[in-house]
Amino acid sequence: MNKNAKYSQKIAGGATLPHRWSIRKVLYDMAVISSMTVIIFCVLIVLLLSPMVLCQVEPGGVFLYPSSSPDVPRPHDPDLSSFDDPFLKEIYERTMIGIRTAEIHPDGPAARVQAIADFCAVPKPPEEIDYIVAAAREAVELQQWSRYRAALWCTQAGVEIEVRLVALSREMLQAPRGEKLSDEHGLAIYDTLEFLGRTPIESAADLLMEATTLEFWGPGPLRSRRLRPDTQQSVTMLRSQAVRNLGKLPSSLSLPRLEELAKQYPDKSATSAPVEEYRFEMGAGYTIAEQIYNVKVREGIPGAMHPFVELYREPSEPMVEPVL
Repeated sequence: MNKNAKYSQKIAGGATLPHRWSIRKVLYDMAVISSMTVIIFCVLIVLLLSPMVLCQVEPGGVFLYPSSSPDVPRPHDPDLSSFDDPFLKEIYERTMIGIRTAEIHPDGPAARVQAIADFCAVPKPPEEIDYIVAAAREAVELQQWSRYRAALWCTQAGVEIEVRLVALSREMLQAPRGEKLSDEHGLAIYDTLEFLGRTPIESAADLLMEATTLEFWGPGPLRSRRLRPDTQQSVTMLRSQAVRNLGKLPSSLSLPRLEELAKQYPDKSATSAPVEEYRFEMGAGYTIAEQIYNVKVREGIPGAMHPFVELYREPSEPMVEPVL
């Protein structure tokens, strides 16, 4: 008998493998599986015990978790340590702690939405609003973008419509830009478009309409880690963001402007171009049609059809209204 026979075993097809090799392989596989199980278990424990719950996508495309404590700042909050303005910081902290407290209401999503609405409905004193506006204006003049963002965030509660900040928004969006924008400057541009999208007046809608054009952003560089590393990509993203924020306004303000844009960009087909090759014109028609659909569904206006459905619907098929 072959002296190695005792170390071999028959396997499928008549081939042989050494017993010692087979045992080592099994032990190795078991060790790997055990290690992976422990790692996965530890990760799950960390996620479950972490004081975080899934929240939203911020500029930069990162999924973040807000803390269960209203006193803990969220990622991408304004950097309060970068400026000296005690009264603005006091207003900001009071505003954001109130909103965060409502966001973690224990009675579920509906209760959270109502709690946020109730908190935001309480008006701020006129002197506080005047101070917020003055601080925002001075921050734009001095390019103190964290301070400007803090002032803008204070308007999320207790400030219904502030025309002075809408006028200031144009100055902010077209402020002088260096070769590369700081993180706070990039986020300030994004926040300003968001602010205009929750300000239901003609001047805010008109400014968002202008922000959908290439000319509005000028020829200068527009690069930021919080926007895009390339000027053309950043401008494309901001023009699209202007369209989306236009769609957040009431139908009386948004629909006429969106329909005007739809005439300029009639192609509603979606595109799958890579980010570095994508241009606003490639997907503008789809984005605009999507916002028209969102506005109509939100306000119960007949004739709402998502552009994706419209694109692939046979002409003979009847249009089915969404169930609201």
